[in-house]
Amino acid sequence: MEVIFEEVHYLLSQKSARSLIGLFTRHSRHFNAGLTLISQTAEEFMQETDDVHSPRAIYDQCDIKQLFYQESISDEVIDYYDLSPADVEAIQSFARGQESEFSECLLSVTGIARRHLEIHASELTVDLLTEPETAAATAQLVEQRRQQAATARSEQTTTQPEENAETAGGLGEEAAEKETTDSSTTPSETSEPPTDPITDGSGGSSSSGDTADDTNSE
Repeated sequence: MEVIFEEVHYLLSQKSARSLIGLFTRHSRHFNAGLTLISQTAEEFMQETDDVHSPRAIYDQCDIKQLFYQESISDEVIDYYDLSPADVEAIQSFARGQESEFSECLLSVTGIARRHLEIHASELTVDLLTEPETAAATAQLVEQRRQQAATARSEQTTTQPEENAETAGGLGEEAAEKETTDSSTTPSETSEPPTDPITDGSGGSSSSGDTADDTNSE
């Protein structure tokens, strides 16, 4: 699962939203989930606040960072990435999608490397953005899969309690039958005791260790 926040600077300015995002960045890996935060400038992530989940702390939790074209780059960002004058010049001249057939960015992966990256749109992406028929067909397919997934989850939710109820009912019937059988085989003061507790035809259970031991000893 991938969760994407566009214009995330609106959320970074709110303490409660920062707290939620901060928890997500720390624990999303346990649920095989990813988080993408998108903002106009990297300066939005450089802010320090008095709470644990400051924008800077959240940014530090993101191992993969992409810096696209920036008209101006603050000293904070330069210091954070340890950018050289050549890096700054490159970022300020990166290609943008609205002006060329691809976009460029500075890709930084924590503890691994930092590279200049070109991002090209696939033919499918271009069709989705420019061809209404392709977009409509894809949207319909996505909706069908969403409904199928919802139906599957609903069936799983309703089937499980029924199975449990059926199992519980079966156990209840078995327990009731055993109780009735046991009571019917209890010898009265005037009746003769059975000669063989295993073959007396009462249908009682042989799970009792004492009965089995007694029978074997006899």
